[in-house]
Amino acid sequence: MKIKRFIAANMRQALLDVRKEQGPNAVILSNRRVDGGIEVVAAVDYDETLLNPSFGRVQDDRDAAPLPPVTESTTASDDAEERVSVMLDDIIEDDGVTTAPGSTATVSPFCDARPLEISAADEPVIDTMQKELQGMRLLLEDQLASLAWNDEVRRDPMTVCILRHLAAFGLDADIARSVAATAAQQQDTRNYMDRANRSLATALPVLDDSLLETGGVVAVVGPTGVGKTTSIAKLAARFALRHGREEVALVSTDSFRIGAQEQLATFARILDVPVHLVTEEDDLSVLLSTLTNKKLVLIDTAGVSQRAQGLTDHLGAFGEHATKVQIYLALAANAHAGTLDEVIRGFSQVALNGCILTKVDESASLGAAFSAVIRHQLPIAFFANGQRVPEDLHAAAGKKNAMVNYGMRLMRESRHRLSEEFMARNFGEVRTHAFA
Repeated sequence: MKIKRFIAANMRQALLDVRKEQGPNAVILSNRRVDGGIEVVAAVDYDETLLNPSFGRVQDDRDAAPLPPVTESTTASDDAEERVSVMLDDIIEDDGVTTAPGSTATVSPFCDARPLEISAADEPVIDTMQKELQGMRLLLEDQLASLAWNDEVRRDPMTVCILRHLAAFGLDADIARSVAATAAQQQDTRNYMDRANRSLATALPVLDDSLLETGGVVAVVGPTGVGKTTSIAKLAARFALRHGREEVALVSTDSFRIGAQEQLATFARILDVPVHLVTEEDDLSVLLSTLTNKKLVLIDTAGVSQRAQGLTDHLGAFGEHATKVQIYLALAANAHAGTLDEVIRGFSQVALNGCILTKVDESASLGAAFSAVIRHQLPIAFFANGQRVPEDLHAAAGKKNAMVNYGMRLMRESRHRLSEEFMARNFGEVRTHAFA
């Protein structure tokens, strides 16, 4: 077989060049668009056994009839040469590249060396096939996960018991795996639940916070409605009880929500501490310079969604005061796991000193909140379990076990049982993937 490559401005000229140099018996092996025109690879003295068994349907603007398939016979070579010659004559008469209806891609009817070109009419069929293959992949992965989980149940029943316990607590699968691995390594007489609880308490990042003793300038940030203003009121009340109300000042930068500044002002009147309102970013620097005589300055910020386009600008004002402002993120314990993860990532644009876990009393499970802070290693400084000021605010330092025990109590009260299908789907270690 003699193969040669031709490059021309268009398909018509390319085929004319092929016919001129290699004759009417040439076979077009492939064609594609290149810089400068069309590239055609043609051959003569070919072996008919190398040809595609079926040429398929060739269409030009005149909707040419389909070619008959190549069959083995004593005249196979003559028939193939005659068909190629006729095809060359037909294509040369067309001014341009032969394409399928509804498609702008070049079609090569002579061989399948190039990727199959899909017309617009074929797209619904392809979409259906892709959906069916995706469904088959998910089914296969579920089956593999079930097999892997059942194998682990037989091999390591202790770890399986710990995983069931942590999953019922509400921990995400990756965090539960990490905690269970630590618990399984403990060599003591404790039962698996005690091991799991102790390992979870150890994994919780907690801030050994001295805020209520030393004071400072503190800003509380977070989305709308997570309890920032109430948490600030609780912090102010606790500090005032220890050091005197003259050592505390409140600052509100929330000029967006209706009634937001009035709420903080109401708390300030009850606590008998001054409150200052800030509407411009530049005013914050000036105000902080006048409050250096206060031992604790608490800044209540406007609630901003973690997806808001202006979040960077909103947090940028505190970045300018990073050396003297401690920033705490208010996290609602009753939020969804994905929401908590997104909130932490969004507000981590500034250096967060820690978080205040709010709405603990309104949560059906603490697993999502614990998973988020463990994954991002964001230490818990305080947790709030009610609306009373200041009784329902607690420093997290020294209370890891208490928080875990409270979460376990919520788990027992919910009486929610996890199915084996859930455990297999979330904890089955599937290392073999099916690709659709």
